[in-house]
Amino acid sequence: MPPVTGQIFALAALIVAMAAIGVAIFALNRMTAMRDEFRRFSHSVEVTLNDLASRSTRDSASIGELNRMVADEIRSMATRKNASEQANPSAPVSEPRRPRPAPNVPRELPAVSEADADIGEALAAAVRDDELVVSLAPIISVSRSTAAGFEVHAHVSDEDGLHAHDVRRLASPVSGLNQAAFEQGLLKNAIEAGRRQLGSDSEKMPFHIAISDALLGNEGEMQNLAQLASQHRALAKSVVLSMVPPVLERKGKVRDNLDKLTAEGFRIALEDWAGSAEDAATAASRGVIYAKVSVDRLFDRESKRASDPTGAELVVALQEAGIQVIATGVERDEDAVGLIDLGVDLMEGDRFSGPKVLKAPAKRRAAMAET
Repeated sequence: MPPVTGQIFALAALIVAMAAIGVAIFALNRMTAMRDEFRRFSHSVEVTLNDLASRSTRDSASIGELNRMVADEIRSMATRKNASEQANPSAPVSEPRRPRPAPNVPRELPAVSEADADIGEALAAAVRDDELVVSLAPIISVSRSTAAGFEVHAHVSDEDGLHAHDVRRLASPVSGLNQAAFEQGLLKNAIEAGRRQLGSDSEKMPFHIAISDALLGNEGEMQNLAQLASQHRALAKSVVLSMVPPVLERKGKVRDNLDKLTAEGFRIALEDWAGSAEDAATAASRGVIYAKVSVDRLFDRESKRASDPTGAELVVALQEAGIQVIATGVERDEDAVGLIDLGVDLMEGDRFSGPKVLKAPAKRRAAMAET
């Protein structure tokens, strides 16, 4: 082979070798980059899983604390009741006690008023940005010494954090706030909390969401909710739709949507119940499981017509229809003991616990980002 030809072949071999080295270096760098990317991805997954686990633990712990507190309060109440009976053994057992009227205080936080413009703006912003903070108030079962459910509130405060409200229901419109979106936001948060419960525990401790015909008349929101419930059957059992009686009596689209939800397994609670035995039977046929009656109404401390049933008669009629009575606004031992004598097992009010705040979504994400 001539010397020139040999030099050409040597040069070509060198070029090929250098190209091969370049390809190898590129492949190595690419592999290193992919490995680093995979590590970042794995770390993000690990952080997410850790956040979910710690979030579930925190939420479950808060519910567990409520249950322990409820059990302690019921034991304390039972001790006082037994001591009272021992001190007065001659008192008739069959005659329900009629506690004296309680102080005239609001039983439910009012709707956001004009004086609370900052609160209204904060609530509207929380709904718009999907940042509702949820607080829970237990509905207790005396016989089980535990929570039998939770009233769901939206916890909202002004920018300075000096004034806060726990809003269960909007009694009047709030400027800039879509009521259907507000109620849907509470439903969404309740469903998320329900999914973090253990199986049947969600059904035993359902979340009561106050809704209105604003939500039931919103076709888009109803389709989303019905679809979600059909995909996850257990979700419907973790939520109770709480409404005033006129909503149950609506016709047309509101009634159709409500019937679809009950067909999916959602249960209904009627607030401020004052109906007859016939009304109770009709309500039960529509899917009503609970009737919420104020403690003052049950003890006949509210003004009523002579033809209206007494509190004791309300309890009997509802129980015969298969509807459980929830006494609302219980604030004193005397009221709670009197309700037990009246045959009422489910109660809620400041006597047991006011709303307790669950960790806000924004705080969760901030905690995750700092991990």
